[in-house]
Amino acid sequence: MAGHIGKFAITLGALLVSGQLYAHSHGHQMTEAEQKAANGVFDDKDVKDRPLSNWDGVWQSVYPFLLSGDLDPVFKKKAEKDKSKTFDQVKAYYRTGYATDVESIGIENNVMEFHRGKKVASCEYVSSGYKILTYASG
Repeated sequence: MAGHIGKFAITLGALLVSGQLYAHSHGHQMTEAEQKAANGVFDDKDVKDRPLSNWDGVWQSVYPFLLSGDLDPVFKKKAEKDKSKTFDQVKAYYRTGYATDVESIGIENNVMEFHRGKKVASCEYVSSGYKILTYASG
């Protein structure tokens, strides 16, 4: 189960990041603080514990979009913004981070389902709080 949790954390992270990549076209205009947070810049004091129910729904992996080239415009923009990396380097970085065999994740009533083809693994989520991880942004 620990292996599934680690894969879930990476997958959910990718899914959340994917939502941030497209956040500009949905919902309300973000404040400066919200925009910075969407880009991974925030103060630890601004992190709040939230229930899993905040993410209820079905989440699709972004990995197929990377493989198909649908995310290439995002990677090109990142490479243009940060001249220290080429488009290919940016895409390779995200290919590593987004790689997964989980096609989708369903979340409802603290139960998580991991879908891989026709196989579904599920577990009940019990929060143990949160921990802020500090690492270099890519």
